[in-house]
Amino acid sequence: MILFDAVRGKRIEFAVIIAAYYGLRRSEISGLKWSNIDFNYKTITIKHTVTKCTIDGKVMIVARDKAKTKKSIRTLPLIPEVEALLLKMKKWNDSNKEFFGDLYEDKYADYIYRDEKGYLIKPDFITNNFSLQVSKIKSLDKIRFHDLRHSCAALLRHEGVPMEDIQKWLGHSQITTTESIYAHFENETHLKSAMKIVKAFSDK
Repeated sequence: MILFDAVRGKRIEFAVIIAAYYGLRRSEISGLKWSNIDFNYKTITIKHTVTKCTIDGKVMIVARDKAKTKKSIRTLPLIPEVEALLLKMKKWNDSNKEFFGDLYEDKYADYIYRDEKGYLIKPDFITNNFSLQVSKIKSLDKIRFHDLRHSCAALLRHEGVPMEDIQKWLGHSQITTTESIYAHFENETHLKSAMKIVKAFSDK
């Protein structure tokens, strides 16, 4: 668990875990809300996104209940390791709110991924901080955060999961998108490259 060990206890940990298990996009990770988690039925729903755009020369953060495409809205099983991390984060958020009192930002209370003072963790932070943490791991080749999404799919495919199921898991609008991006992993050389990343967060 090279990668998991490297980010454990750091702010980027949540993004890495979610991307590794679910292949979520940055906007989907920042947009996860507590109302998207059903601890009773053990499900996690991806339906809200947080993105950055420029309007009239001004950088704006746009939060909306609309995923990239209609099929990007999906409900997946809540993996035990992720559930444990979510409960840990909830306790951490509650503790921070109590500690900072009136200085704590309640505007983002329903969002899961927040900093110590309650402010939303934005997509840019995920990309930049991930690159920083990876650069410190000498035994790991340079990878991008988005590569975790590809590796999630590659591992599923390697384990024999049908392409249609991978499409639903990742929220691709068309099966052709999934096939065009990940079919090349059938090639042994490319599969080995992808599995290098998988090994970074596995026991293999």
